[in-house]
Amino acid sequence: MKKVFISKNYRDKYTASSKAKYDCEKILEGQKYENIGLPRAYMTNKYIGQLYTILSNLLAYLCMPSHGIVLLQYPVAMFSWQIKRAKQKKNKVIVIIHDLNALRGLCNDEIRNIEQTDVVIVHTEAMKRWFEENTKCKNIVVLEIFDYLLDENAEGEINNYFSETYKSICFAGNLGKSPFLDKLQFENVIVNLFGIGMNDRILQDCCVYKGCYAPNELSHHLKSMFGLVWDGDSIETCSGVGGEYLRLISPHKLSMYLSSGLPVIVWKESAMADFVVKNGVGYAINTLGDIDCIVAKLDNNTYKDLLHNVRQVRDKIVRGDYLSLAICKFENKLL
Repeated sequence: MKKVFISKNYRDKYTASSKAKYDCEKILEGQKYENIGLPRAYMTNKYIGQLYTILSNLLAYLCMPSHGIVLLQYPVAMFSWQIKRAKQKKNKVIVIIHDLNALRGLCNDEIRNIEQTDVVIVHTEAMKRWFEENTKCKNIVVLEIFDYLLDENAEGEINNYFSETYKSICFAGNLGKSPFLDKLQFENVIVNLFGIGMNDRILQDCCVYKGCYAPNELSHHLKSMFGLVWDGDSIETCSGVGGEYLRLISPHKLSMYLSSGLPVIVWKESAMADFVVKNGVGYAINTLGDIDCIVAKLDNNTYKDLLHNVRQVRDKIVRGDYLSLAICKFENKLL
């Protein structure tokens, strides 16, 4: 049985979306999956990149195997066309969900295409429950957390950033879509910010902008005690559409922090709070105001315990173990 995927052009150098899909492709190759499209490309020109992706899909159309396994990543251009072609050739179709507007209550048209697949790989148990309640999908596999592969230069020691005098956390992402940053007021904590979207934003006294780096470079710069996962415009809770989304997903930035050796701080009502607490890799909080208290009470031995637990999870994330295990689960369902 031939196992295949379709690569494309990845244009967004400074965002997590291309990093997550690229890592999935690398892991698939390690699991004996073959790319039937054009080789991965990194052209920044929008129109040339779109043409390249179309040509990759045309090649995949011609090279589509029969009676095999076709693994697709969603969202992706020409998704419905890929499913139709794979089914014409009597393949089993698996889809990895990266992002889904229907989970935000914004669009349900995409669900009809996903329901045509044979296996759906979702982020969390909470997302699995959503699919069971809102779709006709029957075979659903939980990823648990996204892997985050590192290049050889980023595979060094996990540093201990604990200091009795300098307490810091970091937040990486699209800063323009993180309005809660305008309301941060910490007495004992410095917040190191990384990412796009600064524009003319006026930072609070506790915040320091550290720049924007490509995903494979970022881990060298996250010299903080914790990585923060938060969304919305409130410091009291993760509000709005972003907050509801956190109840279902495994944010890619969580994997990025852990792969960099950082313990994490997440919202207590997020889907990943149980994972963080169960594995002892950080704290689940109700409000951002809780961070001052956590950091003030933290001692070196407790922090070293956190780092030890982080290493156990980090080793799995940077090897690609979580997707590899999910692949074994869905292949067992299909064989």
